[in-house]
Amino acid sequence: RGGTKASQTSDAMAGTARYGAGGGARGKGDVDTQTGKAGSMKRNGAAGPGKTAATGASQEAAVAKSPPLKPADIGLDCAKDVVLVTTLRGLKEARKVLRRAETVGIDCEWRPRFLRGDRETPVALIQLSYEKPASAAASATGSSAAMGVFLLDATAMTSASKVAAGELRDSCSDLLEELFADAKVSKISFDPTEDLRKLRKAYPKLEGIEMSNFVDLQKEVARTRKGGKHGLSLSKVSEMFLKKPLAKGQQ
Repeated sequence: RGGTKASQTSDAMAGTARYGAGGGARGKGDVDTQTGKAGSMKRNGAAGPGKTAATGASQEAAVAKSPPLKPADIGLDCAKDVVLVTTLRGLKEARKVLRRAETVGIDCEWRPRFLRGDRETPVALIQLSYEKPASAAASATGSSAAMGVFLLDATAMTSASKVAAGELRDSCSDLLEELFADAKVSKISFDPTEDLRKLRKAYPKLEGIEMSNFVDLQKEVARTRKGGKHGLSLSKVSEMFLKKPLAKGQQ
């Protein structure tokens, strides 16, 4: 969720974190506008010079029929490039790697509330995607991804013994505090209001930390789009720039 790189890199970074949630429904679904439907994209404005309305419609139809974006489409091998973090050692390693990153994508997951009056659920998964240095991303076969993902399993960490859970919570909070305040690292997210609220509730020390060098991708795209934020989901942004929608089933 968020100084920005080239448009495609930013979109890929923000989208990559979405693939980390291996199970459960996305809690943000009950507050954002994402439909997950590939065919929902509408044209903005009239057809340009030399183009007919029919041509524009056929192009949209082609995008709508495109298969959903997959991790492999952006060179991401989930078995190698996505790391689940549930221990102090894992948090220490993630913190070390993220300190060297130039850009980090931020996204959170939590159990949705299905009925009015249901108790609010805490953040369950914190997804942090990052760009690897060029030297680390390069390989003889060219198969290594230019990014990686850390999945901080907040549910597993809070389910540990009382002492261990406290240490894990403090370590995770320290990681996020450092990341939020680091002006050298660009943070990217998409409509992050609820994500940040959940994080600050789970880790109170974040309340006094100002997010430095942060970009809301939805807001940035909306500035150049007729209609602004209305109906602008991450899947639609993926269609606009990567020509493929995101599939909710990937979660």
